[in-house]
Amino acid sequence: MKLLSIIVPSYNMEAYLPKCLGSLIIDDKELFQKLDVIVVNDGSKDRTSEIAHGFESKYPGVFRVIDKENGHYGSCINAGLAVASGTYIKVLDADDWFLTDNFNGFLYLLDSECAKGGACADLILNDWEEDRGTGDPPCRVSFSYLKGRTCSIADIDFKDGHRFEMFAVAYKTAILRRIGYHQLEGVTHTDKLWINLPMSQVRRIEVFDKVIYHYYVSRPGNTCNAEEYYRTYHVQMAMLERMISEYNRIKDTLDGQTDTFFRNHLRYRAGRAYTVYIFERSPLLSKDALKDLDDFLRENAKWLYDELDAKTFSRKLRYHYIRDWRIRQRITWMMNQRLRMASLLLCVYGRMRRLASI
Repeated sequence: MKLLSIIVPSYNMEAYLPKCLGSLIIDDKELFQKLDVIVVNDGSKDRTSEIAHGFESKYPGVFRVIDKENGHYGSCINAGLAVASGTYIKVLDADDWFLTDNFNGFLYLLDSECAKGGACADLILNDWEEDRGTGDPPCRVSFSYLKGRTCSIADIDFKDGHRFEMFAVAYKTAILRRIGYHQLEGVTHTDKLWINLPMSQVRRIEVFDKVIYHYYVSRPGNTCNAEEYYRTYHVQMAMLERMISEYNRIKDTLDGQTDTFFRNHLRYRAGRAYTVYIFERSPLLSKDALKDLDDFLRENAKWLYDELDAKTFSRKLRYHYIRDWRIRQRITWMMNQRLRMASLLLCVYGRMRRLASI
């Protein structure tokens, strides 16, 4: 049994993969041999596979490669999870990297947790940093308020929903196997699902309060940069609907603390979806995607629909912007209905006149 499995989804990443994989090579050779790095080549058309196999040849028993047909991000996660042998499991995108020195310390923590046997933590949280390529220092996302504590899901500050991204978590692999976790395939932006259903099984959390993950969001073509986010907005709304459906399926089995986590997490995700659409107004945003989500919430998550209706722009500026948007949608709908009715009446009137003239 390995200590940590790292799944590296890779598609046409020849420019970034050497740095990504190189960041996993630590000085402690004994700990290094406890790594299980699974590079999933998702049908790349460049040298991604060649580079990955080069690491596999140089570091046998640590790196291994899965070459498969293109199936998008979720299919890479599923392929890696199926063969993962680590007690814990983490995802590292091929255009990102780990901070090697801190990663060494992270593995020491995992090693000490594994020594506890069945009492080891279900989830290990780590700090991460976001690099937007502006020349400024990366923005650090920290769990410092949990520093030095063994905590549970009840200790999490739910106001900071954005902290809970794929970059921050390492699950106990047995959790994912126990729930038969399978990530949606064939579409992008499925990394958000990694922070949804598996959290239902998390009880004990350990925190490593140093930056492990360097998230390089500014790479051209990155699916999370602003332009790509707008262009694929409809896909992300579909992912949010799936997350809510997953919650609806399991909510009766959750204890109060876990249920609170899910509600706050979904409230953050949904609130951001409305905020981006209403205030950004990019021409790339899908016009119908938010309306479809709004209809979905009204039918499937009334609690969330109502809470968003009461959401204000800020505590001082009591502007209910989601409620205002919904009112404008209804007014637009009624106007369109009246225009359709007027058009129909005009059409009928025109036909009657033509019949009368025969």
